[in-house]
Amino acid sequence: FREFYQCDIDVIGKDALSPRHDAEIPAVIHAVFDRLAIGDFTIQINHRKLLRGFFEGLGIEGEAQDRVLRELDKLDKRGEDAVRATLMGEGFGLADAAADRLLAFSRVRSTGHADALAKLAALGAGTPLFDEGRDALIATLAQLKAMGVPESRYAINLSIARGLDYYTGIVYETTLDAHPEIGSI
Repeated sequence: FREFYQCDIDVIGKDALSPRHDAEIPAVIHAVFDRLAIGDFTIQINHRKLLRGFFEGLGIEGEAQDRVLRELDKLDKRGEDAVRATLMGEGFGLADAAADRLLAFSRVRSTGHADALAKLAALGAGTPLFDEGRDALIATLAQLKAMGVPESRYAINLSIARGLDYYTGIVYETTLDAHPEIGSI
């Protein structure tokens, strides 16, 4: 009973792909949505390695990471209180301090390019996977700026997780600024 339309952009290659593709996809999203004149929108960006590295720093490993990722992906739908209760409940059993750090991390949002870089720097040192994800996210932001995507059109949002396991790098969600209740478009 849920109907939606989908337009897809795929990058296909063998072995390794250039990291510039991580910026080309949101650049295409910007160009298309701008031409459609659908109103102001924001492409929210995160990196799965940054998330997984943060989880490692909290002692969340293996399959538990997958469950936490799927739960974080529900923050906008279920709200912070419900997600917190699940993270601390049966099947997760996170301590108060770990749940607090996880939810504080997921609240990080930027309001411009310089703000995004400052907030990523303020996260401090982490695991090697965390640092790799942050470096990739910073590189993607630099490429977006170099491609001329206005900084009002993109922001980091560290709650963006995408619940499916095949997401391993940069993840995006685009929302209409005037209608966030619609969710991802």
